[in-house]
Amino acid sequence: MNFSRDGLYLATGSRDGTVSVWNTDNWHRVVRAFHGHDDWVKGVAFKSDEKHIASSSSDGTVEPWDFKSGRLSGVSPRLSSRMTSVALTVDGERIISGSREGFVHTWNSSPDGETKAGSFIHSDEVTSVAISPCGLRMASASIDKNAILWDASTGDQIGLRMEGHERTVNCVSFSPDSRRLVTSSSDGTIRLWDAETTSPIGGPTWRMV
Repeated sequence: MNFSRDGLYLATGSRDGTVSVWNTDNWHRVVRAFHGHDDWVKGVAFKSDEKHIASSSSDGTVEPWDFKSGRLSGVSPRLSSRMTSVALTVDGERIISGSREGFVHTWNSSPDGETKAGSFIHSDEVTSVAISPCGLRMASASIDKNAILWDASTGDQIGLRMEGHERTVNCVSFSPDSRRLVTSSSDGTIRLWDAETTSPIGGPTWRMV
């Protein structure tokens, strides 16, 4: 699930392949559930205009939606990879998705849905992807206990893998100024990283009980 930047909406994905958007004032569904996937929807993300979202599914597709109408606003090719996570650039022009097979794909959100790049990044399932607010960097996290920072335009890895967690890295996120990254793990820790060099900032500063 994912909140819109203004906090007015919450998007959720379901095991039945549907996507719903809820009004956070009254928790009523904005429109009927969107039916565009054939399998579990594992990730949803809002575009900055708060009118469009993208959803990723285990059926190998990433779909862009106009959630006010409940209609698809583009198409995506079906891949063999089972999608687990999704994020949108601030301008909404590109979509990044992670897969169970360890791939990270970059999509064109225009109606042709062209796949711009695909890289084998991790040795296990990608659990989370993120795009920096400045749009220059992307990050991915994985069951392989690592997080990776890479160039949004070329797909090249930046710096070293961010290692230190003892179990699955479940989530990765950028700070609003794009200068920091935070990762959280099943080992109960949260770690902070420099988003330009991938160097750790301090140790595991919090340990969740």
